[in-house]
Parts: sequence; structure tokens; C-alpha cells
Amino acid sequence: MNKVQNEITLPFGGFYKNYNEIKPFIDKFPKWVKLINGTFQLILTNDIDSLFACALIMKKFNCNIGFFYDFNSIHMVKGVSTTKEKIIAVDMAVESGKAFDNHVVKINRNDEVNPESANLNIVYNIHQDNYFSKYGGSTALMVSVMYEMFDFKTLTENQLMILACIDSFYMGAYHPNTKNYVDAREAFENTISIMKLDVFKELFARKKAVDFENFAEIHGLKGTMWVRKKDCKLQTDINIDFIKSQFPMLNFDIEHLQFDKNSKFSKSNKNTLPAPQSKSKIDKLFTFALTRKYGYKATIK
Repeated sequence: MNKVQNEITLPFGGFYKNYNEIKPFIDKFPKWVKLINGTFQLILTNDIDSLFACALIMKKFNCNIGFFYDFNSIHMVKGVSTTKEKIIAVDMAVESGKAFDNHVVKINRNDEVNPESANLNIVYNIHQDNYFSKYGGSTALMVSVMYEMFDFKTLTENQLMILACIDSFYMGAYHPNTKNYVDAREAFENTISIMKLDVFKELFARKKAVDFENFAEIHGLKGTMWVRKKDCKLQTDINIDFIKSQFPMLNFDIEHLQFDKNSKFSKSNKNTLPAPQSKSKIDKLFTFALTRKYGYKATIK
């Protein structure tokens, strides 16, 4: 029986595919990625990658943002009632529980990982020794490919530029041809090939790295989000209006989110710390990410 595609044309280019299929290369992810529905609550973090990925997941599965993680606390949206099994962390390197993530979460190859995390760097066993072979794309890009959210060949240049700027995906195209970056360039080419994102090759051939840096700066893509103390609502310096104008089919609204309580962590390092020999040397981890080859960031329970 032939699969029927219900394609909803978008006013700014591209279309959203309204049928339920995910890419075959995601079959190594935990089974829950195929079982999401509107009863799930998402944990939003403080940057554009998480915001964009949440918007994609909400569009696909009709679920909602129920929490906000700012690395010091988790804030719960007022009125939310759920269980751990129904929560998905988005762009978060949590040590347990469901998550969509793109961080490197191992220091050495034998470190334990979260078995419920949908993370290509777990699938490909990325750690300190092969750090530059990591998946260098964003969580948002991974989610959009997984669930076939766009026909990338029909997206406008602005739409492609936004996707390329999220988590600096474009950087993979401009790594210097030196010994340290041979693995990174090869991993980037593999990502383009496996995800069938050849449309970006033409864009990167026409642009320079500075073009993406300027685009992100001009259009306010580098900002963050935080909870205001006075009214427990989110504030941001990300230019959400611009993102909305380019992806009007997605919901980026956060101003309605009202938080009524939070759970604070005992410790969180905003600056990268030198990594020990193993992640097991760090007690009571809630999140962990190897953000440089020899450095990490973490939140301690």
C-alpha cells in the first residue's frame, strides 16, 4: 500500500510533511521516539536550539512546554501535572530520562550514558579520544530530519541560514585543513550525507563563515532566555519575531508560560572545567556535557 503524503505548503518556502515516519538511521535511538503524543511535557532550555527543537516537536506531536531549565534550576509551568515517564528534555544532556540531545556525554569510551537519550553522539560512541568526530549539528536539525519536518530543497535562503546558525552548524564547512580538524571535516561531510542535507553544500559554497556570524548577530539568534523574578515569566533577547516571520508554521511563543515553582541544583559550572579521566569521578550528576575535548559543564543534584 502506497504511503499518502499530506503536504501543507508554507508561505515562506518548503512544506511540512504531515505523516508519521522517521529516518531509518534513527532506528538505533530508544523506542520512545516513535511513541510521542500530546500527553508529553517538554523541558525547554535557554537557547535557540532548544526553542526551535521544542517548536518542531510541538508541531509534530501537539505536546507542550511544561518546564524550563536554566542550569541553576528547573522551573515548572503553573498547573502542569505529569510523571517522569511523560517528560522529554530538549537539547539537554540529562543523565536519566527521555531526551533529545546533541552533546558529547562521555569522557572515555567506557563511561555510562543515559539509555533514554536520543543522541547521535551516543549512537556513534563519541568521547574525548574521538571528540572531533562528533555530530556537529543542532538538536533542532536532528529533530527536523528525524521526523521529516521539511523538504530542505524548497526552503528559502533565510530559513537555511537560520538552521545553519543554530549551534553553529555552518562551522563544519569552514574548518581549516589541518591535522586537528581532519576528523571534524570528515564528520561534517558524513552528517551532510547521512542526513541528506546536500542543499547546505551549495549555501556554504556561496557564503563565508563571517556571513553566518553576521546573520546571527543582525537577526538576534545568539541570545538566551531566563525567568524574570518579578513575575516568574520568561524573558529573552533572542529575536523571536524574526524567527516567527521565517517559520510561521511553528509556534515559538513563550510569553504565556507562567512558572510557579522551581527545583534548585546544588552546583552548576557556567565556565568549562578540566575533565577528569572518567565521568564516574563526578558524583550526583543531573546533566553532563563534554563541551571541549578536555573540558566539561555539568549540573550537580
